[in-house]
Amino acid sequence: MEFTLDKFLNDLQSWDIEYNNLKTVLTKEQAISNTTENIYFLAGVKSWLDKRASDSDIISKKYFCIDLDMRNNCNFEITDEDIISEWKRIAKYLFNEDNMLWAWRYIVFSWNWLHIYYTFPEQEFDIENYSYWVQDIYEQWDAWWGDKLRYADHACKNIARILRLPWTINQKNWAKVEIIAYQDMDCGFDIQWRWLNELDRLLYEQDREKRKRLEDFEKKSKIETLITWWSYKSKKKEMEIFFNKLDAIPAYLVSEKLLPQFKFHSNERNFLSDSKKWNRFTWFFYSKDLNAIINWGSSYYNFWETASWYSPTVLVKNHFWMNWKEVVAWFKANFNNIT
Repeated sequence: MEFTLDKFLNDLQSWDIEYNNLKTVLTKEQAISNTTENIYFLAGVKSWLDKRASDSDIISKKYFCIDLDMRNNCNFEITDEDIISEWKRIAKYLFNEDNMLWAWRYIVFSWNWLHIYYTFPEQEFDIENYSYWVQDIYEQWDAWWGDKLRYADHACKNIARILRLPWTINQKNWAKVEIIAYQDMDCGFDIQWRWLNELDRLLYEQDREKRKRLEDFEKKSKIETLITWWSYKSKKKEMEIFFNKLDAIPAYLVSEKLLPQFKFHSNERNFLSDSKKWNRFTWFFYSKDLNAIINWGSSYYNFWETASWYSPTVLVKNHFWMNWKEVVAWFKANFNNIT
């Protein structure tokens, strides 16, 4: 069949299509007629946008692309004909062995690259969800091949990723970007299931990282305690004086450095809340008598312990999961005249 640009764009289009030369937005006519610049496109853009689109400017999406950078992935000479022939082998293997990855819609050849487009029913996406979902597809693709030559470029996972416009000229070698294959089908990926599955994995990894971080911290603290214990005993009075000096720094100043989005109020007690929230003040406040931050149900200074008020040094230690040596370094870096 004849591969036309209009059909290609129509199959991918949701909302408006942006055409650009990396620097400025172009009209479709300017993009098609341009033979002296690299031309790119992006579908799903806000119709009222008058600048290059970012991730937050994408209204909806009905496609994603697997980018195979085959020339850069191999350490030997490879011709255009080799890349096109390799795609035919890839398509055959996918059809025979995989029940989802074979359901591509377009293949575009752009010299170094093969762009493999997959389409699905148009839908809105959370930016982060889309990125995780496509990343999961890329990982499945790479694992299926197990061969760096055919690995996907994971940098293409963001929702506002631009790609070369077919039938324009790749200025690196003056080759025409061409559609070389088409099949009339949407992919069979269950996007919602994949996202929930990826979310479970991410939460597990985060929990595992937190546990490992805590274990490493405890081991480090024990070792440092053993090494420094005798030194500490000999300099105990000197250290007490030094830490009293740190804890004399107004705790509200320390809090403003830890959470600069919450400014100390002129009533000398409260911190101004995020303007998007209904309450005027945060749920933590400053006690002048104790020179401490009192946590009254706030999630920001909730360190999962029974204590609810924190002196300046303890506040910094808990906030960053620091040891005392790191706490001292932090104060020296953030407050002048500490010796």
